[in-house]
Amino acid sequence: MKSDDGATQANIVAQLKTDLTGTGSAAQAVVEELALVTVPQAVDLSSFNADVGDVEVQLTAILSDIPDSANISLSISDELNANAASSFELAASNASTTIKDVAYAITVKKVGLADQAMVASSEVSMCVGSNWYTNNGGSAALASGLFAIFRLDDAGRRETLPTTLASETSTQACFTGTSDKGLSTFALVALDTPLQATPTPVPPGADQERSEISPAAAATISSVSNDVTVNIPVGGVPALVDVQVTDVDRSSVREAASMYIVGPQFELEVLADGIALSDFRFSKSVDLVLSYSDADIAVGMGESQLRVVRWNPDVEQWISIGGSLDPVSRTVTALARRQGLYSLASPLPPPTPTATLAPGATPEAPIVGDITPPSWVLFALGVFGFVLVSTGVYYLRSPRREEQS
Repeated sequence: MKSDDGATQANIVAQLKTDLTGTGSAAQAVVEELALVTVPQAVDLSSFNADVGDVEVQLTAILSDIPDSANISLSISDELNANAASSFELAASNASTTIKDVAYAITVKKVGLADQAMVASSEVSMCVGSNWYTNNGGSAALASGLFAIFRLDDAGRRETLPTTLASETSTQACFTGTSDKGLSTFALVALDTPLQATPTPVPPGADQERSEISPAAAATISSVSNDVTVNIPVGGVPALVDVQVTDVDRSSVREAASMYIVGPQFELEVLADGIALSDFRFSKSVDLVLSYSDADIAVGMGESQLRVVRWNPDVEQWISIGGSLDPVSRTVTALARRQGLYSLASPLPPPTPTATLAPGATPEAPIVGDITPPSWVLFALGVFGFVLVSTGVYYLRSPRREEQS
């Protein structure tokens, strides 16, 4: 295989099962194995990292077929792009370790050579300066499994290759990794702690909806109940991950001190290779769209006050993240960057107001018992009584005068 400028990029090596037969310019044989072997490619990366120094790369791919239009090329880089960096960090995290240093990366571009369909397996040889090998622990680190080659395929899936030290000289250490999943992006890394066995992924349950999400495309995932929808924008995740929405039973969540917990409750989780990530934030805000019913607005302060809340396990309480109401679709939409437990909520109505005294005021004691009226009242009552008595005497005496007369 040659590049556009005519330079040889790779050779096709055939292992024959039978002897060649034929005459002239034509010959036939049964091919037992067909391999594509790239020409060793060397690059000096000293200007980027003196310890890495001169590097050399070679690829061998076992092919099941090779079209006439097939072509292959590779490039060497001193650093990973953002997607590859995030992907390999997740690969390390799933194996209970972290990346200490990245020596360099290679990217393989293929034409007419689909992974697994035509590339049955591959082997990559990555040589690095001896200073990088020594400064990252050398033979002691090698014995502890602290060197690895990571692979990222075209779809964003991660793989940790079985890695061995193929050779070591005074100037270089050469590592070899093998994969049965094809060619793509590879990186030689040093690790802080040995790789651990990755836990077996747990499939989603009956109340869970799970989707594979790529940073290259927008995506939508809805809960099994269809009460919740999560809209993830392009670039919303840093690498290929699974996003899972779990319906949560209302009786299993905590109450809130200042609001009614209403509507659907759900758990938003992110997984890598089927394993839940304990500390993950979306690269961009995602839309959480929660539906509500008549029962949800019958309590609290009504439809207009509905909001989305997230359970904060650190302070053990519900935290409001707001939300916009759509009374037509009967949904509340809020932006979120965190995974966790979410719900709708409605504030408690304010308490009935009670009369209060001004500071320092003392209420007057109620008047009980006899009442002493003012003196002018007593005088007026006395005059009124005298008139009544006098009038009575007059009428009592009048008949007597008539009888005497």
